[in-house]
Amino acid sequence: MDFTIPAAVEAVRARIAAFVEEELIPLESDKAAYDAHENIAHGPLAAVRARARSQGLWCVQLKPETGGLGFGKVGMAACYEAMNRSIFGPVAFNSAAPDDGNMMVLEAIGTPAQRERWLAPIVRGEVRSAFAMTEPHPGGGSDPSMITTRAQKRGDVYVVSGRKWVITGAEEAAHFILIARTSDDPRHGLTAFLFHRDQPGWSIRRRIGIMGPEEHGGHCELDFDGLEIPAGNVLLDLGMCRYRPRRAMVILMLMHYVDGDLGPDLEYGTNVMVNPPGSTASGLRALGQAAAFIHHLPVDGAFPMEAGRHIWGYPKVMADFTVRSPGRSAPARRFREGQSFGFDVSVDGRHAVSMEFGKGLAVPAAFTSKPQVHPTYSHLDGVTRETAGEMRLSG
Repeated sequence: MDFTIPAAVEAVRARIAAFVEEELIPLESDKAAYDAHENIAHGPLAAVRARARSQGLWCVQLKPETGGLGFGKVGMAACYEAMNRSIFGPVAFNSAAPDDGNMMVLEAIGTPAQRERWLAPIVRGEVRSAFAMTEPHPGGGSDPSMITTRAQKRGDVYVVSGRKWVITGAEEAAHFILIARTSDDPRHGLTAFLFHRDQPGWSIRRRIGIMGPEEHGGHCELDFDGLEIPAGNVLLDLGMCRYRPRRAMVILMLMHYVDGDLGPDLEYGTNVMVNPPGSTASGLRALGQAAAFIHHLPVDGAFPMEAGRHIWGYPKVMADFTVRSPGRSAPARRFREGQSFGFDVSVDGRHAVSMEFGKGLAVPAAFTSKPQVHPTYSHLDGVTRETAGEMRLSG
């Protein structure tokens, strides 16, 4: 295995090491450079940050289009090692926790509007951030499934109630990522939200003392009592596939499954094509990256319905299907290649949909030569889930 550091990374690492040696190590000997919590004071920090940024030693972990250097994990490891020779190192290069991880999360999964509103000011060094997850007993610590802070949907906002503690940087943070429970599902029932320190409905109960130097903003205990967060500030939300302006793409599917043990069953799917979280693609590129959001999924088999709802979280409901073939007076249960047919679906005794199918076109060889894999999303009982969908087309 080759552990050689790429030349471009080594050049930046060496410049970071020189900056630490020449700028930060001498500063550690100056008592006036420290704040009340044994970290670098705001004045000296602003000065060294300005010099580091002017030399291009800024946010090595972020993409160039975000304002960073675009280094991967190997480059980050090499540069972070050089930074951490000084206690002032990571924050001087805008690579200190919790901003470091929060910036990478927002860059990876934030929408364009969320990145502009919540990420860009952190990248520019104008504000700090915090990640509010851990809670006092019996809430979640290292096990997020135990989180008790709740966010209840009321119209277009989520109302948050609960308590967090040991939240690093909270006292000086302006932008927060909050993890709260939106359903009782122990595995999928959590949602990440964005909120600003100036929003009402939350407060800092105390700054928890620790041994040794503290990150800027310390480690705090927070109370939430009616904080309202707009639905647009949910992370990992889905957007409509931007294939064409002001157009939505919906795929309607009739699926006929044949199982040797359970027998045949039918499903009718209404799928809205969406852009995956964080995607900015449009046009043909958006179509190539599109995912399917399963909006409605009637089935006529009890087992497929129960399995779909409880294993995959699909919004399946029991329905009655009638498949009509030309020239037949009774409903058909078999399909033949190239055959024209129609079908009707009723849910709870009420007509839901009818469709007619004629003989279609042959599927191009480019789509039958290999499996088609697309992310699939569904929402059930307050939980949005992602599963990998794979199919092989034929005919």
